[in-house]
Amino acid sequence: MSKKKIDEKVEIKINAACGCIENNGIWFVHYVLNLLFFYDFSKKKIIFSTVIPTKSSIDPVPYLAMASVNNKIYLFSNNADKSFVYDIEKDYFEEIKLKEVMHGGFRAAYVVGDYIYAVPFWYKNIVKYDTRTGIVDYLDGISSLLGKEQFYINDSCLVEEEKIVVAVPNIGTLLEFDLKSEKWNTYSKECSGNYSSVIYKNGVLLAFDLIRKRVVAFDNKKNIVGETGKMTDYSVSLSDLGNQFWASNDTKTGIIQIWDTGFTLNYLIEPQIDINDLTTEYLDGIWVFDACYSYGITKSSELILFDRSENKVISRSKISCIVPTDYLADFMKIDPNKINIENTFRRLSDFIDYIV
Repeated sequence: MSKKKIDEKVEIKINAACGCIENNGIWFVHYVLNLLFFYDFSKKKIIFSTVIPTKSSIDPVPYLAMASVNNKIYLFSNNADKSFVYDIEKDYFEEIKLKEVMHGGFRAAYVVGDYIYAVPFWYKNIVKYDTRTGIVDYLDGISSLLGKEQFYINDSCLVEEEKIVVAVPNIGTLLEFDLKSEKWNTYSKECSGNYSSVIYKNGVLLAFDLIRKRVVAFDNKKNIVGETGKMTDYSVSLSDLGNQFWASNDTKTGIIQIWDTGFTLNYLIEPQIDINDLTTEYLDGIWVFDACYSYGITKSSELILFDRSENKVISRSKISCIVPTDYLADFMKIDPNKINIENTFRRLSDFIDYIV
């Protein structure tokens, strides 16, 4: 796989919005900038970066929905103006043309057979993309079940490659999309709560209840089989770490707790950054995993390596990347009075000072 040489011009801190493992490394997109990076496992560093050919936005998080199949990366827009297939070998972006582009488009993407299902954030439909032909189908969105369109999907998970379960705040339950019938249903009458994050592991669905501030577990019969105690005064995002492990990331304090499926707290990680030195008030990051390890890229510009066989964090390192200043050129043209970085930055220069 050939890669462009990174010109040594400016060093930026890493802040990941979404990621996946492909070609012996982590591919991920920056939280604010329209940049795609590759972290090589063998070299233990970022060896490649490129600009995603979408218009730089005054809003952060150009992409949240990302998947990989056969040396190709699929990106479905969140606040970007285009969606893409990126061919790793050819170093080439091909646009996935959707009938509508909107602010807060897609939240996640899942590979099932030859298809990728892009799950909405605010978008009206689930998008079903055929990786063989490039054909896009538009499946029902949650409005088909709820009868209203002002709801958004905060999180989702794939269950046994048969269903997608979604957390929709303020509706009092979880919803599920059946991939066979391509229809929406209420997940279970037993799952009343205001849920914000969900994952599925080893036959158990885990969901964080915003009201009770704890994680609730449902078995495959959709019965409650366990729960944690109160975890936070705020909210947490849940991440699958592979095997029996999962993580809860406090979105306000940045504290990461690593659990097993028996609800045993195994490890606690505190962020190594001043709370005021962030591009967002939300401190959750991303997690991906391979056969042996789980990798976390946090909003505090850290790469965390968790060894699942030893049940411990074996390394924490600050990560950054040297990129050509041209990579920031489009972003620098944005009107500084319109910049939106989700917290207290008042000038574009404040943000530039942070990332470099």
